[in-house]
Amino acid sequence: MAYLLENSCHHLHLVVTSRTREGLPLATMAVQGELVEIDSLLLKFDVAESRALLVDQCGLDLTAANVAELEGSTDGWAAALRLASLSLRDHPDPTALIGNLSGRHQAIGEYLASNVLDTLEPDLLDFLLSTCITKQICSGLATTLTDNQRSQRVLEEIEKRDLFLRRTDGEGSWFQYHHLFADYLLHRLERDAQDRIPELHRRAARWFSEHQMLSQAVDHLILAGDAMQAIDAVEQAGPGLNEQSQMHTLIGLAAKLPPQHAAVRPRLQVDLAWANVVLRRLTAVEDALRLAHLGVDSLPTDQAADLRTEMDLIGEVIAAFQDRVDPSAAAATVQACVDRVESLHPWIVCRAADVASFRAIRVFDFDDALRWQRWGHQYHQRISGALTVSYGYCFAAIAANEQLDLAGAEAHLRHAIRIALLPSGRPTYVAKLAGSLLGALLYERDRLDEAETLLDDAYELGAEGGLVEFMLAAFGTGARLKIARGDKTAAENRLAEGLSIARELHLPRLESGLVYEQVRLGAMAGQEISPALAQRVTSPGEQALDGTGDITAEFREDSQIRLLLADEKASAVTAACHRARARRDHVDQRKRPRAHLWASLQLASCLATAGKSDAAEQVLAPALRSCAALRLSRMLIDEGQLLLGLAKDTMEAREFSSDDPGMSDSVREFVLSLTDPSTG
Repeated sequence: MAYLLENSCHHLHLVVTSRTREGLPLATMAVQGELVEIDSLLLKFDVAESRALLVDQCGLDLTAANVAELEGSTDGWAAALRLASLSLRDHPDPTALIGNLSGRHQAIGEYLASNVLDTLEPDLLDFLLSTCITKQICSGLATTLTDNQRSQRVLEEIEKRDLFLRRTDGEGSWFQYHHLFADYLLHRLERDAQDRIPELHRRAARWFSEHQMLSQAVDHLILAGDAMQAIDAVEQAGPGLNEQSQMHTLIGLAAKLPPQHAAVRPRLQVDLAWANVVLRRLTAVEDALRLAHLGVDSLPTDQAADLRTEMDLIGEVIAAFQDRVDPSAAAATVQACVDRVESLHPWIVCRAADVASFRAIRVFDFDDALRWQRWGHQYHQRISGALTVSYGYCFAAIAANEQLDLAGAEAHLRHAIRIALLPSGRPTYVAKLAGSLLGALLYERDRLDEAETLLDDAYELGAEGGLVEFMLAAFGTGARLKIARGDKTAAENRLAEGLSIARELHLPRLESGLVYEQVRLGAMAGQEISPALAQRVTSPGEQALDGTGDITAEFREDSQIRLLLADEKASAVTAACHRARARRDHVDQRKRPRAHLWASLQLASCLATAGKSDAAEQVLAPALRSCAALRLSRMLIDEGQLLLGLAKDTMEAREFSSDDPGMSDSVREFVLSLTDPSTG
């Protein structure tokens, strides 16, 4: 045949049907454009063709769903469809038969036996039976299962002989049997060599474990009857999976384990608590910690002490996600971790530093927050995963940003994102968290394009969007950006979704911050504030600002001041000025530079609204210097034309003296860029 194909004239057309491609010069003919090859992928029936066979030709009473399910379960294999149609002809419940169709079906099994397996050499049949227990197969795995050092060649031979084996990856390294064929092979193996099956699963588990394919290894250990070894494997992998931000993987692996045995492994339960706390699955965290407490006394004394320290730390992390902080309790827990740094995993120590930074930020001790991250840096070097390290840089950025060290904050966040990117360049979970903060920072500098990409990525995290600081950026600043883009609907939807999450998760600081954004959005648009929103803002009454870290009260006070300004009555505006001044004066400018800057802008707006231009300019002048030096243009733009006009008047009326002789020109250039389109 090969000679005929190579030497005959081009008028000769041949049709060759065969299960093998060997012996014919097909590659040469394909290059010369003289070959049309119709393989199993082209021969497989689609849903329409399956319906034509089963319903139109065979006359079966099947629904469209029946046909689609049958086409899917046979993968369009025409012979299997035909055999199934024979079984369906007199079957009282077609849906049940279709739902249970497999290679164990008698007609399909007999077909495969007589037309395929009975014609094979014993060695090849044994190879097929030994390699059918895994969902996919490669040469290395096949060698482990069969002891055949020529496994790659055998797999390629099976493929060439069209024995229901196809490649599943671009490199051609992995193969997969048609699932009906694999079902039948496994049935034959169970029938003829049941005692071989556990050892085959153990071999597969060993190979998968050696190649860091833990999920498959666990599956085969369980199938081999080695459940305790499967639990050991997951328990040993738990800390590393958490460290590598593979929380979903760990939770999925644990779900495969026999619960009665996994429940008595305190180390595993603590790792599951860590995985779930990051994902905000607090009920699952509580369940895991409860089981860990029940079993911790079974461990050696030092291990038990370490595990109790971790459990206490998880409690503080839960409190942080719930936006609660007990400074003394957090300090005691962190100190317990510091006392055990030699035995605790480095990433646990870093989480302790994060808890310490969170506590410090909430009490406005930003220097201490940065100090803890500097202390934790030595342990960053001993961690391979990005989650905890990136979180640490985020806390450092929050503290730096509050001190108006914007360059430092941006550097921290860009580094956090860089180390958390996937090899493809796509952002991981923690990269999106860091991106929310960087997006907010860039937005304030009017770098909208990059900010929008980062904030949109963070917005996709929804309720799993980390601490309140991250969600305030994703939902609050994200809404401001949409307004800047002219998309009011998107802004309103983002705020509404954020508020829904805030109420669902009981996060009053997030709720009060987003309510403020709603009030600001309505006021800036010149809209009347809805009675429901006004009631929500004013019902708590005037907020007591005592400087203890209750940002919730500050947001509520800001909202009430904004409502008073929107009222436009002289008495309301006077009250707004009084409360804005009190609001500004209670902020320690040395400890909280950013908060003081924002409060100064708010007070200047109130005074300008009241017609007290001189007083407004006096308040605005130092704030304007800071905004100009840091290029915080959106802080002014978002307050509208009143504050922009006041900025221009202030710039023209005052001399901006400074040690830096260029400061006056810098402020002038900055203000003109905001108020004069020709210079923008």
